[in-house]
Amino acid sequence: MRNLKLNRILEFYDVPQIFVAKDVVDINYLCLLYNHEDRLGYLYIGVQISSKKLELFIKGQIDLRDIYLQPEVDNSLYNISV
Repeated sequence: MRNLKLNRILEFYDVPQIFVAKDVVDINYLCLLYNHEDRLGYLYIGVQISSKKLELFIKGQIDLRDIYLQPEVDNSLYNISV
C-alpha cells in the first residue's frame, strides 16, 4: 500500500474528478475518478507519470486516454481509494 498526498486538483465536480498526488519519494500519480460506492468511498485509477509528461498533459498537448493506455512505466496503474 502506498500513501499518497494530494498535490493538485485538475478537474472538480462535486468531488475531485482528476487530481495529481505524490508519494513519499516525490513520484507523481495522475488519478481519475471511476466509481463511487457508499461503503468503499471514492475509487480512482492512478498512473505514475513524469513531471515532464504531466506538464504536457496540463498544457493540453497529451491526451488523458493515451497516458493510461501507454504508461511510461510497466505495471504503473493503481487502484486508489479515498
